Amino acid sequence: MSSALRFLALWGMWAGGFMGLNVLMAVTTGAKPVSQLFPALAGTVAFAAYPAGIIMARRVVGAPPGRWTRLAGFAAGTVILLAVMYVMVGVVGPALHSGGDQAFGQEEDAWSLTLSELNEALATEQARAEAVTAPTIATWLPVNNLYWERERRFVLPLLALAYGWVGLMLGFWAAWSERPEMRQLHYWGLGFFFMLAQFGSVENGYHFIIGNAAGKVDFVAWLVLVVPGIMAMGFAGPTLVTFWRGVPVFEEEAGG
Repeated sequence: MSSALRFLALWGMWAGGFMGLNVLMAVTTGAKPVSQLFPALAGTVAFAAYPAGIIMARRVVGAPPGRWTRLAGFAAGTVILLAVMYVMVGVVGPALHSGGDQAFGQEEDAWSLTLSELNEALATEQARAEAVTAPTIATWLPVNNLYWERERRFVLPLLALAYGWVGLMLGFWAAWSERPEMRQLHYWGLGFFFMLAQFGSVENGYHFIIGNAAGKVDFVAWLVLVVPGIMAMGFAGPTLVTFWRGVPVFEEEAGG
């Protein structure tokens, strides 16, 4: 359980740092009111699992005795994080926002709805849209905004889970590098790639797909999982096969 608690503590520290940076940027630039930052903050909080996973690699795979126990503890930590993220985006988030326009023409109109309210609104709006004989983008925009918000509440917890495991596995493989500077290059390079992919999938998914769809597009929120999900699946097989054969030696441990 110590691995689980350590992972969650690391995630909390990185998440706090990311949230503080986002709030500072919003306050200094005036781009968005702080009250409207929560959906963006939820994405950066999910990303905080990536550096936390990298740091945990040293502890989880650093020495052969008890490594499977530590791995099980890390797995427990990611499951707890999954639940914490769901509470954040599904309970705390709606509680922080007042009711929006019930026409649901804007993304933020659905932020204050609970999951049951989202499902009720979806049933009503989708039935209304399907009854239109010549639907337009405006006809389906309320429906797709509601789908976007509902699916996002399931996607973000899974995104944090994927980032945590990718970070751990990247730390595992980077430890085989004989040059420490190459490890840092791997960590930072993939981190920036993830941030760009996450930003691109959210912005392009919403503005280019939802913003131009004259029909139901309920899958868009899940696009943000494509890159880290594929990366996690690609790492998983080789990592599991290699894990029992030998433990990567970190430079500091080799010197000791």
